[in-house]
Amino acid sequence: MGTLSRALATKIVGIVSRVVAALQAQRSIDARRIHRQYRHLIEAQGDAPGSTRVGLVCTAEDDSGNADGTVVTEPSSNRTTLERA
Repeated sequence: MGTLSRALATKIVGIVSRVVAALQAQRSIDARRIHRQYRHLIEAQGDAPGSTRVGLVCTAEDDSGNADGTVVTEPSSNRTTLERA
């Protein structure tokens, strides 16, 4: 299999760059549209009495599991690994 010529590689990079820029622009447009659509809910949430904005806090206990809910642990030291073999 041959390698790409520099000119072809430059064209591909240019095309990919334009596609990424178009996707970013569309995402920005969608975000503004959604913000306009739900502005009344966002403003009402801030005006509610006793409401506070709660940030997400991640502790070591929260971070110890994976998506299946099982605990992630380091492999035991008595296992033979390829590096030790």
